[in-house]
Amino acid sequence: MRKGRGCDVLESRPAQTNLYSRVLSWIDQESRTEGQPGLLMAEAYDRNGKLLKEFEIKSFKKGQVREMELRNRQAKTSTRLVFEIDEK
Repeated sequence: MRKGRGCDVLESRPAQTNLYSRVLSWIDQESRTEGQPGLLMAEAYDRNGKLLKEFEIKSFKKGQVREMELRNRQAKTSTRLVFEIDEK
């Protein structure tokens, strides 16, 4: 569960470790069954296996992302993206 929704968790590992050793992605089950899988959150781990970055959908409306945040846990920085959606 993430953000109160059932999720499938996908673990990705590169053939050769470079910046990331693995990425965990949480994919919304409900949207997947509707044929449009939506990523709710992802975590990227450095080559030593420590959490490096997080990606999180903060809000969405009518199937469109309204706000997302990217956090670098090691550098203690973050970027927030807010999208203006035409309501027409």
